Amino acid sequence: MRQENNLIIVVIIVVTTTEKGSPTVFTNAAFRKNWQPASAVIVLVTIKRVSSDGLTPTREWAADVTAADGTVTRAKIGEPRWVTDFWPPSVGAVIAVEIDTKSASVRFDMKDPQLSVKGQDKLKADAFAAALRVAPTSTAGSANAMVRS
Repeated sequence: MRQENNLIIVVIIVVTTTEKGSPTVFTNAAFRKNWQPASAVIVLVTIKRVSSDGLTPTREWAADVTAADGTVTRAKIGEPRWVTDFWPPSVGAVIAVEIDTKSASVRFDMKDPQLSVKGQDKLKADAFAAALRVAPTSTAGSANAMVRS
């Protein structure tokens, strides 16, 4: 028995006419959001829902978002979809976001290494390496700080 998969692609094209009678065409691009870089400070994290097995929470974040022009707004940020390398930020974290000023929508900027599991691992490894390069501040307690295995 052979099973066929059919793919249907829908393209929305709206055609209107101007006063002079020339057509104006709007495609999906006319309805897209204009994402601009911004920064945000996480104010509150809440769990929106939990999966039926109780293992996977879906979170929402309240954040103070500073746009490129300096305006600050409080916004809700939803959890990104279809992302497997996501590290949820904690309260007080300063992270990169993207904002559409027309709709006031905000989303995480997934290029920010703080929002990536791999990025978090690299940040921790870099912090550890930096700590090893710093000269010790005192000798007190150094003998007691040995790690036993």
